[in-house]
Parts: sequence; C-alpha cells; structure tokens
Amino acid sequence: HWYKNRQGVLAIFQALRSQLNAPPDLHLVFAGAPLPAHLRQQAEQAGFGDRVIEAPGVSNEDLRALYSCATTLLFPSLQEGFGWPILEAQACGCPVFTTNQPPMTEVGGNAAFYLDPSDVTGSAAAIAETLPTLKQWVEPSLLHAQQFSNEAMIAVYLREYELAMQAFTPAAPWAESTMAIEDVAISTTTPSTAGHPEPPAIE
Repeated sequence: HWYKNRQGVLAIFQALRSQLNAPPDLHLVFAGAPLPAHLRQQAEQAGFGDRVIEAPGVSNEDLRALYSCATTLLFPSLQEGFGWPILEAQACGCPVFTTNQPPMTEVGGNAAFYLDPSDVTGSAAAIAETLPTLKQWVEPSLLHAQQFSNEAMIAVYLREYELAMQAFTPAAPWAESTMAIEDVAISTTTPSTAGHPEPPAIE
C-alpha cells in the first residue's frame, strides 16, 4: 500500500546509515508483503541491499518476536485508519518513530517519537540522536500500550454506551421521575490487535 510509505522508510534508513557512518550491525526488516522490485532496486543502488531483510507472511508469534528484538519501529505512514502497528510494537516494548500527525500521534501518545516523513534528513537525524537512549523508552512503551488492553477498551465501550443511552433514550411520558434498571448484562468482545505484519523495524 502506497500510504505505508516504504519508499520513505528506505530513504530515511539510507540517510541514517550515512549519518552513522554505515554501522555494520544496522539492519532494516520488512515484515509483510514482499518489497516491489523498484524498491528492492532502490536499496541495491543505494548500497545497502544486503542490510534489508524481508520477512513475508510472518505469524503473529514471529511478528511479536520481531518487535521484541528490534531496536525501534520506523513507521512513517502517510495515512492510517488507526495505526495498529504502533500499538503492537509498544506492547512488545519496542520504541516507535512514526508520523507527526493523527491518528499516529493519538495512538502513540507520549511514548512515541514523531517525524515529518517529508524531511528525510531531519527524520534520520532525530533517530540518530535518540538511538543511544532508546532502551529508556521500553518501559514507557509498555505502560502506554496497557491503556489499550481488552479490559481498558471494554471500559471505554461501556462508558460510551451509557452516555449514548442517556443522550438518545427519552423517558416515557408515563415514567416516574426515578427509574431503576436491574439485571442488565452486556457481553463485549474486542478484535485481536495482532495480524498486521506491515511495518518495518530497525534492528
């Protein structure tokens, strides 16, 4: 998908390698669909084709392992409905660099770093400056992700449901001034946050 901005990921990674003098232990891992030929050629021509690792069709378990082992998630997406990869990475203790606009800023909160995808050099510089202290962001990432746990999401859904009922359920004209509703049970399920193996991670 064009909005995942994989071309921008490669450009930022190339600039980062240049600013760090091409460290040999720095790799870029793409989990998800294979890179198109023109993007693979872009990496080869830039001289870091051997630093790019593709992991197509990874399982949820392998995806969690990639997040957990990665130094950071680089996710300069241009458009998202929600931005699940950000939350998935944070839930694995992986610090995130993502786009400085909603919904990425809303999902990442204060536990993510924000970049301007159009400023490749500036984005790379921000990552390079932060790399030495990224381990300090593991715990904040984990704590932030807990806000989106099943229990927390259910509580939000129930609160919104109650507000909606209060706003859109008028009292019957014959009702007493005080009404009691008893024995009401609501069963909710939330979709799994796994299964979105799209984003690239830097190891």
